[in-house]
Amino acid sequence: MTNHDAKPVLSAYRSNGGDALAKMPTAGCKTFRWNGQWVSLTCFKLPNGELLHLFVIDKKAFASQSIPTDFREVGRWHIEFQQENGAVMMWASRAPMN
Repeated sequence: MTNHDAKPVLSAYRSNGGDALAKMPTAGCKTFRWNGQWVSLTCFKLPNGELLHLFVIDKKAFASQSIPTDFREVGRWHIEFQQENGAVMMWASRAPMN
């Protein structure tokens, strides 16, 4: 993947799952607890050196709270949530979203 922004990575993930991510180098990973639930964090390196962070947590961690389904900008962060197989995935990056 040669594009320098994060949006094509997210689109490729939605189209063909982990295949798009399997080709991307990682900058590290970590697990930690949040509100009593385990969270997995994997950081991917985009071609321009920016990072794309993927947080994965069990949907039960959100109890009855609704989970956003749209793309959001929070400060300089670009954030998108997805739900899949009982998990909530949050993608976060400061990379351009052109």
